[in-house]
Amino acid sequence: MAIRKAGGEAVILLPGEEEKLKDLGGLLLSGGGDVNPRFYGEENKGSEDIDDERDEWELGLVKNFFQQGKAILAICRGVQMLNVALGGTLCQHIEGHRGNNGEIEHKIRVKRGSFLFDILGGCEEIMVNSSHHQAVKDVAPPLEECAWSDDNIVEAVEGEGFVLGVQFHPERIYENNPPIFNIFKRFIQASKREIYTLGTSKRDWREFLEILTTFKIETVVDVRRFPSSQFEWFKKDRLSALLTEAGISYIWMGEELGGYRSPNYEAYTQTAEFAQGLQRLQHIALRKKAVILCAEALFWRCHRRFIAQALKQKDWQVIHIIERNKLISEVYNSPKGQRHPPTAEASDACQVEDENKQLPLL
Repeated sequence: MAIRKAGGEAVILLPGEEEKLKDLGGLLLSGGGDVNPRFYGEENKGSEDIDDERDEWELGLVKNFFQQGKAILAICRGVQMLNVALGGTLCQHIEGHRGNNGEIEHKIRVKRGSFLFDILGGCEEIMVNSSHHQAVKDVAPPLEECAWSDDNIVEAVEGEGFVLGVQFHPERIYENNPPIFNIFKRFIQASKREIYTLGTSKRDWREFLEILTTFKIETVVDVRRFPSSQFEWFKKDRLSALLTEAGISYIWMGEELGGYRSPNYEAYTQTAEFAQGLQRLQHIALRKKAVILCAEALFWRCHRRFIAQALKQKDWQVIHIIERNKLISEVYNSPKGQRHPPTAEASDACQVEDENKQLPLL
């Protein structure tokens, strides 16, 4: 119910159903029995209700989604499986985290500045529920602890992009609880794998901000190599300050993804530097709704079309904002053989390709 209410659709994955994976944008690991301790190099010293078939299936799922950079939300047993799959270990038995009826309530401390802290709206303490007798012990290298109980049991871990594991059960306490429900809302948003692009062009500040507000943009990723402009509000420092005032994050990625590359940008997309920049961009977009910003109004005349092409190959849906009421979804989605209009006015510093060059179709 929580997934559906947050705007998602749940698909149950049974062992052997690999054919379903290609259409899924996120992985939710639910509660259940204990993970077999042999998967983290220990003998059984209190583990219960072990299901080797499920363990092996979920170990593979975690590695698959993690390697693809797709969203992962792991709950109760799920956070334990996430930690084991990525190289961590578990405490096989702890006391005080399940009651006679299976569940207790208690407070957790959330690390200030963590991803979970942001999701919960800045809560440093929050009441949660527990019904477990195992917990994360050694945290896997790709993960970080981000919440603890009063007895210092790890209550949540997180990784880059949207990788979040919680020891409690948010699906049982999300109703009339906006901070907890936001866990599911942000997970569904990340699972959609949507990212926008936009050109500054000659827009005034009011029009530009209205566009960002209309599409509920939370982070602007500036890929101008030289982030200056004839318009004061689009100069890097001023833009950052104005966006911060509006409650929108600003990240400059001109070093990694900016234009003006030799011999050309298409060749640059084959480099390790571009791959690293693209990975960072995806991590940003998984956490908050993001727009890729450059100077050219029309994306097909700008190097961001190559960024969009690379993202689509990673199963992202790229939505190009031309005007507030005009969008182009996907990348190069014109009918076969039809090129984009060659008429556009380049403004500010943006790498513009030869307008007579035939654009690739995907």
